Amino acid sequence: MWMFIAREPSPEAPYWRGRRAMALVDALLWPLIGVLLLRHAVGFATVTGSVMLWALVGLALHRMSRAWWANSRYHFTTWRLAKVMLALLVLGAILKIMMTSAG
Repeated sequence: MWMFIAREPSPEAPYWRGRRAMALVDALLWPLIGVLLLRHAVGFATVTGSVMLWALVGLALHRMSRAWWANSRYHFTTWRLAKVMLALLVLGAILKIMMTSAG
């Protein structure tokens, strides 16, 4: 049995001055990091490496077009990842404090 749940679309992001330029930087930053990591991989010269490289280029183009033309629908990846990393950092600090006070 299939069950489909329709989600509401996320609300439009508020526009502020400089948002479009920062969105373009954010849209290019993460695929560029992926390309740099891929270039340092051992099997970069294989067919799989080439396909992954072109997939990252396509992803960058898609993200750039959304950041420029549909800016109110673009959500920053850096902000999303920064919140996760901050939560992990706080959790690690709490665990370190608990381990040092227990011993």
